[in-house]
Amino acid sequence: VDTLASEVYNSDKPPYLDKYSKVAETGDPIDFETYYPPMDKYFHISVFSPKKGQFATGFSDITERKEKERKLKQTKDRLNSILDNTRDVIWSLNWPDLDLNFITPSAEKIYGYSPEEFEQNPELWQEVVHPEDRHLNQKALEKIKEKGEVERIARIITKDGNVRWINDRSKMIYDENDEPIRCDGVTRDITERKNMGESLKKSEERLKLAMDAGEHGFWDWNLDTDDVYFSPRYYTMLDYEPGELPMVLDTWGELMHPEDRKTIVPKVQKYVENAEPYEVEFRLKCKDGSWKWISGRGKSFEIDENGKPRRAVGVHVDITERVRAEGELRESKTRLQGLFETMAEGMIFIAPDGQIVQANPAAERMLGFQRSEIEARNYIAPEWEILRPDGTPMPPEEMAGPRAMKEKRLVKDVVMGAKRPNGTISWINVSAAPLINEAGEIEGVVGTFADITERKQAEEALQEYSERLEEMVEERTRELRDAQEELIRQERLAALGQIAGSMGHELRNPLGVIHNANYYLGMKLAEADEDVKESIELIAEETQNASKIIADLLDFGRAQAADPALVNVSEVVNAVIGQNPPPDEVTLSVDVPDNLPPIFVDELQIKHVLTNLITNAYQAMPEGGELSVESGQSTAGSVMIEISDTGTGIPPENLEKIFEPLFTTKSRGIGLGLAICKKLIAANGGKIEVESTVGEGSTFHVYVPMFGQQ
Repeated sequence: VDTLASEVYNSDKPPYLDKYSKVAETGDPIDFETYYPPMDKYFHISVFSPKKGQFATGFSDITERKEKERKLKQTKDRLNSILDNTRDVIWSLNWPDLDLNFITPSAEKIYGYSPEEFEQNPELWQEVVHPEDRHLNQKALEKIKEKGEVERIARIITKDGNVRWINDRSKMIYDENDEPIRCDGVTRDITERKNMGESLKKSEERLKLAMDAGEHGFWDWNLDTDDVYFSPRYYTMLDYEPGELPMVLDTWGELMHPEDRKTIVPKVQKYVENAEPYEVEFRLKCKDGSWKWISGRGKSFEIDENGKPRRAVGVHVDITERVRAEGELRESKTRLQGLFETMAEGMIFIAPDGQIVQANPAAERMLGFQRSEIEARNYIAPEWEILRPDGTPMPPEEMAGPRAMKEKRLVKDVVMGAKRPNGTISWINVSAAPLINEAGEIEGVVGTFADITERKQAEEALQEYSERLEEMVEERTRELRDAQEELIRQERLAALGQIAGSMGHELRNPLGVIHNANYYLGMKLAEADEDVKESIELIAEETQNASKIIADLLDFGRAQAADPALVNVSEVVNAVIGQNPPPDEVTLSVDVPDNLPPIFVDELQIKHVLTNLITNAYQAMPEGGELSVESGQSTAGSVMIEISDTGTGIPPENLEKIFEPLFTTKSRGIGLGLAICKKLIAANGGKIEVESTVGEGSTFHVYVPMFGQQ
């Protein structure tokens, strides 16, 4: 007071004098906001003219409001970024009329309908529910009215006619009088989880906060006369015409909200009496009966000789929008924190240097670490042990967070595995978006991720099952092919048996006549030349071969019923060797103990088998070799007879075929010998096996049951 403006501003040319002079000249008041660099503050300035040629100004420091506006914008940007990354649909219904007042754009991904279509048709959110599940709507409304929150699982029909499963989680929101005003909820597409036992996409939420610059009213109070001057803005900020209310102190008190009047009026009076500057906040009633929040600032001066002020001045600033914005900010923070804490998806905030600064409970659950452990790590720290989908280590440049930071864009659906403390792998689908400020600088990254471990395991199990199914199909095809070949072989054998039965006797009689006639010629031509004798011996040999073939045919064609009796193994082996002595070039060794338990078999059939095997062994050693016949008691209640030769051996590809009828590698014979052997051994309750190495020889193992084990 009583100080030149140049001294206050420390300048020969104080700022804004051009504006002040215009008000003094015209008498028209003005309001403006400005930033004053020397004080690094923002001000709202009200200027009016008390009388012609004079002006008065009111200054309001709005730096705090400007800072709150900046922080509010940052919060809004961060919330929008989070909503841009969530896969769920976030919505809000007015209560109790159930009008849809908000739904995120992600609704189109789940329902096929855009937010605009939902807004145009208030009933659409109920109509999309599957007809069979619509009764759940009413149940959900009744429960949320009673309990304040509800969770619902139902089917919907999308715009293109597909049926999908959704999970709704909603909560009732109440006003300060504990009256319900709206219902907020989150809808998740759980179709994949319903169909496969997994996982899925989240959506975005939009928060609208509005804030407007405050208005200023100036007052001047003469404490001696109790006269008060109210500037035009003082009236108009409350929607009154200038001068419409009396310019007395009681006007201020009568306009004040009763709850505020009890504390604010005494407090202001005390400040004024003590000549102390003050700043208080209170509510004043507008002309239409509504209330506005006012920031009142003032100071008393012109102190008399008794130390009492004679005058006080001050300003009123309309902070209604600021208070509303602060309330909305608190609500948005609460909503954001609630979403962050309760959302099913994992979420982390990452600093520009990669340090994780915040993680939600879902991240703890998916990664298996405590929140403090997660927040103590860098996003690309090697101890995370991040894997690609194929199980190989994933380098940082492929991860969603570093890519979003480097490329300054949203990076979606990066599948990666993270090793948990217990050694298991959590498979997650990660999306990340950069947080960019107004200057285009990255302030961090927000990352969201869904647990797809069950889906990954299901895919792997499906792949494994598919491979196993292919193996089973191949195996079954092979079995069917073998069965078909066996059927064809059995049909051939049946036909062979019929032919053998009908022709065997017809051929034996002529062969008998030829044999007898040849024997007679041999006796009569005993003195004939060598050529004649060789011819007679050749006829006898070929007649004998033909008789054996016919005998084999008859043996194979007839039923091989056994007539078992107790048989001494040593006697049978020695008898067969006695009837079939080895050629001169073959060395024979026999090791068959006399004290072996007797076997219970058809003796003639066993002799037939041993004769065939020993004869084949001789034939396999045309240049000579060693034949070994051994026997012993096996562990399966049977006696084993082993016949080994050092002959040519059997190729591996023929080992499985040698017991098949009509298979032979000999130049003579029709390939029934070993088939008959197998058939006779089986008829006696035994089995025959072979092992062979080409160039080294073959070993046949004959197992026949002991007495009492058949």
